[in-house]
Amino acid sequence: LDADILCIEVVCEDIANINNDDDGQQLALFQNMTTLRLRRYFEQSASVNAAMHEQLTFSVVSSGSQALSRYPSSVQQIDYQNIALVAAASLVSLIAFAALLYNHGAFPKKCMKKRVDDASWIAVFSFGLQIWDFFSDLNLALFIWAQSDVSNIAILIAGVGTTAFTVIPYIANLLYASRIKQTIRSNEAAKAYFHTKAHVFTVLVVLSGGCYPALALLSSRIFGIEIFNCGLTRYELKQLTRIKVFGTIVLENLPQLVFQ
Repeated sequence: LDADILCIEVVCEDIANINNDDDGQQLALFQNMTTLRLRRYFEQSASVNAAMHEQLTFSVVSSGSQALSRYPSSVQQIDYQNIALVAAASLVSLIAFAALLYNHGAFPKKCMKKRVDDASWIAVFSFGLQIWDFFSDLNLALFIWAQSDVSNIAILIAGVGTTAFTVIPYIANLLYASRIKQTIRSNEAAKAYFHTKAHVFTVLVVLSGGCYPALALLSSRIFGIEIFNCGLTRYELKQLTRIKVFGTIVLENLPQLVFQ
């Protein structure tokens, strides 16, 4: 007898739990219940005698792990990754807004360590967008590889492309960061800054996956804090936008649009 049976969720849960039935009670109960119901079903047939009813027995040879695949759990899983990402982006946005208020002198004077009216609060916001962009691409790649039908050619291509163009620009930006001293060798103030605070720059690049957003943040002068004044002029920073164009737009954003 070969049959495909549509069962209610409660019964399917019993089937799925057989694999975890250490003492065999769950298995025996399910087999007896099914045997009894099969005998009752065939009793209604006039061509089957009572002796054959008694010989009819149901037993489980093996059970699959996907018995409940048609009845997914109604309990929603909390997406901690997206929650953390939204929280981080919101925090950066609040800092950017606070930097804007600081520029306009909205803070009490005793809270203003150094008066600054031309700090680049946009750099803070851009750095937050870079973090969002990098981690959203990373989450998408992990999501694609976690799919059960990843062997499908379209999904496989999307997974390989998304992963490749998340890793490649990340490595490229790290290489740009490692050569920053050679890039700014004509600016003595910036060279001195990166000689003593290279670790701060490295952490920002590793965290965001972007060399240029980290440079812009360290040149923003927000809140009059010295660590955000690396010595690069606006002209020099503008010249370094090629890092952003190639390392982020060409190597990451455009390919990601294609594969997503």
